[in-house]
Amino acid sequence: MPQAHYLTALQHYRNNQLEQAESVLQQALALQPNHADALHMLGVICYQTNRTSLAVQHIAKALKISPRNLDYLNNYGLALSADNQLDAAVKSFQQAILLQPKDLDVQLNLGNTLLTLNRYEEAAGYYRRVLRALPKQDDIRAALCHCLTSLGNEAQSIGNYTQAEACFQEALLFNAQDSVLYYNLGNAQRELGKSAEAAKQYQKATQLSPNDADAYNNLGNVQRELGQLDLAIESYKQALSINPALYHAKVHLAHQKQHICDWQGLQEDIAEIRHWVKNLPQAQISPFAFLAMPTTTAEEQKTCANNWVKNRYAALIKQGEQLNFTYLPNNNKKIRIGYLSADFRLHPLAFLVSEL
Repeated sequence: MPQAHYLTALQHYRNNQLEQAESVLQQALALQPNHADALHMLGVICYQTNRTSLAVQHIAKALKISPRNLDYLNNYGLALSADNQLDAAVKSFQQAILLQPKDLDVQLNLGNTLLTLNRYEEAAGYYRRVLRALPKQDDIRAALCHCLTSLGNEAQSIGNYTQAEACFQEALLFNAQDSVLYYNLGNAQRELGKSAEAAKQYQKATQLSPNDADAYNNLGNVQRELGQLDLAIESYKQALSINPALYHAKVHLAHQKQHICDWQGLQEDIAEIRHWVKNLPQAQISPFAFLAMPTTTAEEQKTCANNWVKNRYAALIKQGEQLNFTYLPNNNKKIRIGYLSADFRLHPLAFLVSEL
């Protein structure tokens, strides 16, 4: 009798008559409360009608009766995920995969849940598996690309440029028209000392996004590192034509014009940069480049250095203030001074400081 009710409910469900199906399932469960298929289907109907807590409860009861049922585990994971119980959903999908490692639906559901949890590397692994079987699924390609981009950004932020490079390169296999990916790949390769490769990525980025001033600026930076100063100057000019307020591009431009002895308009450029130092403390102006500019005063150079430190290291300065270190001098002892530098190596500073 309960099985007959279940089969009737199944027919209603297949005809998208969810209310009728639910009513018959309730009758079946009144006759046999431990009917696993009826509990499972009732949970699925609750999930599809946005009653996620009830869905979780019903399918959990079905799993107690039949804990190794693949469909139960997969739908339980979906219900848990919809109910925002994401860690529990991951465990349910993982149990399902142990039962059937090649089930693409479960792998895709697990990948989606891991993506929601920002567990990009794990999610990418499942998306890759699904794509090997379904290589033309655009939504899965987009999800994998998103994972790789996010993973690359994370790696970049902690200085793992090798991993960042690999992530952006793989992401470009799925979206070769994304200028941001080329830009980020160029940034990673520049940090790895691959200036020539980085230049190619920035050039591709500017082709896809001709109005990206930052891409032109960074292209100029790697061209400068490659000794292509004339090309670098043109890239900086292009960046400034797009965004005249890209202060560091103006500084690079003036500095490289000095290197090739191009004095045309240089005084005007330096005058504008001096104005920024005085009136726009948020402008990113390298103290070393500013120091090399004629007519700048010692007071301006100090202001430039202070602005640079505040812009670049505001968080560290704030942390130092919170630590509230105090120093109480002892007149009976000599003052001990420590020197901190990144250049105590084969560098001019190491030789110059030896007699300090």
